[in-house]
Amino acid sequence: MLSHMMTFPRRAAVLISLVASSCASAVTTAPAPVTSTVVVPAPAPVVVADPLEAFGGVYAIAGAPVADGCGGEIVLAARTITVNPAARTLFADVVNRTYTARVEDGRLIAEGHFQARGTCPETVIFERWILTLTPDGRLEGTLESLWPRAPDCANPCLITFVIAASRT
Repeated sequence: MLSHMMTFPRRAAVLISLVASSCASAVTTAPAPVTSTVVVPAPAPVVVADPLEAFGGVYAIAGAPVADGCGGEIVLAARTITVNPAARTLFADVVNRTYTARVEDGRLIAEGHFQARGTCPETVIFERWILTLTPDGRLEGTLESLWPRAPDCANPCLITFVIAASRT
């Protein structure tokens, strides 16, 4: 019986050891946190076309006065205009004038001051084209022209032409 009692503690130690090892294997350790780097590409730059590009080209023009404060003395001489988006200009043939061009509220605005022969000494005129591009590619709008005239050179007269222009 003594030998039997002596083996009991050894069996108990083995049993305790087995229980402890199975408990240890049953213990779940938390997985290491997963870290990852997500690279979000920068958004592609938004390329906005120059609105003046839509107006570019050569146009045959026609026009008639709609308001004439100059007594019929000023006429529309140009027959062709050229809109150059790269140079940001509108050029009118015949009168050989180059205007600074820009787009505002969807309209082409081209304007300039020019020396001209007139009834006043050192006549400087001011002209402004205001043109809208139609869906079919034509231009419609006005040309306003201010001219000093004698005898009242300090108060220029204004003539406004309605303009219709077609690409050539």
